[in-house]
Amino acid sequence: MALEPAAARQPLASFLREALGADCEVTALERLTGGTVQDNWRLDAVIAGESRRFVLRTGRAVGVADSLPAPAEFAVLRSAAAVGVRVPTPVAACADDSVTGAPFFVMEYVEGESRPWKLQRDGGVMAHGDALLEQIGAQLGRLQTIRPGAAGLDALGKAPRDIAREQVATMRAYLDTHEYPHPAIEYALRWLEVNAPGPTAPVLCHGDFRFGNVMIGGGEVRAILDWELSRWGDAHEDLGWFCMRFFRFGRPDLAGGGLGRRAALLRGWTSARGVEPDPVAIRYWDIMANTRWAVVSLQQVARHVSGREPSLELALVGLGTAEMELEALSLIARELAGGGHSA
Repeated sequence: MALEPAAARQPLASFLREALGADCEVTALERLTGGTVQDNWRLDAVIAGESRRFVLRTGRAVGVADSLPAPAEFAVLRSAAAVGVRVPTPVAACADDSVTGAPFFVMEYVEGESRPWKLQRDGGVMAHGDALLEQIGAQLGRLQTIRPGAAGLDALGKAPRDIAREQVATMRAYLDTHEYPHPAIEYALRWLEVNAPGPTAPVLCHGDFRFGNVMIGGGEVRAILDWELSRWGDAHEDLGWFCMRFFRFGRPDLAGGGLGRRAALLRGWTSARGVEPDPVAIRYWDIMANTRWAVVSLQQVARHVSGREPSLELALVGLGTAEMELEALSLIARELAGGGHSA
C-alpha cells in the first residue's frame, strides 16, 4: 500500500509523540527522489515547539527478495552508529502497518549531496576525491568491527559458512528460473565457484556500498545511506562493490568508485581495520561484484516487465546486464593472463 501523505500526518504525529515523549505536529511529508528498493520521505515536524526535519523510510510494494524489512534495517543503522559509522541518526521504527500502511522507520535528515552526477561536476569535491575516499574507507572499516552475534541483529540470520560459494549458489538458482539463458553469467559463476577463497570470518557488509549511497557536504563524508541490503559477508566484498565500473558513473577512469583512486579507499579501510587488504581477494570480489550486479539487473528489470512497478529507471538498469557480463569476463581474462587491477 502506498503512503498517503495527507492521511498519514496525524498517525505519524501520534507515533513520534510516543517515541520522543514530546508534543509533535507533522507539518510536511514529501517524497524524496532516488531509491529503487525503498522509498524515502522528508518529514518536517514541530517537536516540543522546535522545528525538526526527519526522513521516513519505507519499503515498496514490489522490492527485491533480500531487502531487509524496515525494523531490521533500523537495527543495522543503530548498530553502525554505535561503532562510529557516520549515518543519519536513527530515531524510531514502527512494525505496525496501521500507521502508514507499511512498516517504516524515522531518522534525522542529513544535509548534503549524494547524487554522483552532481558531485562529479563539482570541482571542489573532485579535487579532494582521494581525501573523501579515505574517509569512506574508514567508515567501512569501522562497520566491519560488527560481527555475527552482535546484539539486535538477529534479523540478519545466521552467517554463511562459505560466503563466496553460497552467493554463487544463490545466483545460479535464480538463473535456473529465468526465462532466457545467460551463458556469460554462467561462465563467470563457474569461475567464481572454482576460484572461491576458503571460508573467512564474516563481518557486517553494507550490501550496496557505492558512490551514490554516500552523503557528502562541506568537504567531508556526512553519512552512509541505504542499509536495506546489509548482511553478513566477506571483508573485501563491499570494497569490490564500491569500485565496480558500473558505479563509477561518469568517471569510469577513476577506479575508486568514480571519485578518485582505489588506493585511497584502501588506505582509509586499512587505517580503521588495522590490517592490509588481500590483493587476491580484492580481485576475486571485483569479479563477484560485476557478476552479482548482472544478476541483480535481471531482477530489477523483472520488476518493471511484470507490470507491477512500471519504472524507466528499473528498465534502464536492465540494459546494464550485457555491460556487466563483459566486465566480468574481461576481469577473468585479466586474471588468466596474470594481470592485476587498476589503482
